[in-house]
Amino acid sequence: MEIFTGLYQFKTWLKMMGILSVLFGWAAVSHSAGLSAVHHIQIELLPAEMKLIGRDDLRLKTNGIKVLEFSLSERISQLKVDVDQEPRNFSFSDGRLRLNLRPDEQTGELQVVIRYSA
Repeated sequence: MEIFTGLYQFKTWLKMMGILSVLFGWAAVSHSAGLSAVHHIQIELLPAEMKLIGRDDLRLKTNGIKVLEFSLSERISQLKVDVDQEPRNFSFSDGRLRLNLRPDEQTGELQVVIRYSA
């Protein structure tokens, strides 16, 4: 009985790690000339609930970028985005998050916070 419990826990862990690896894949911002970003990613795994909760704090130098685009897991069930500590509207479909920047945000440094659960 203990072997099956351990095997189930191992399978659960593998699934969670698979989701985690997909989410880390989205940490790359769109390929845009002159864009630099620093990520601080926090992940909480809840194996008993088969759930992952994450937060990505980004510091970006936009240099004329009008749209930020991120690749995310399609399994995301909740998603919130803040730009410079203000909630922002965004579009999310087919695993792509698109965030249109206002003209005053297109140059200089921004803080973008993305919160999600999957």
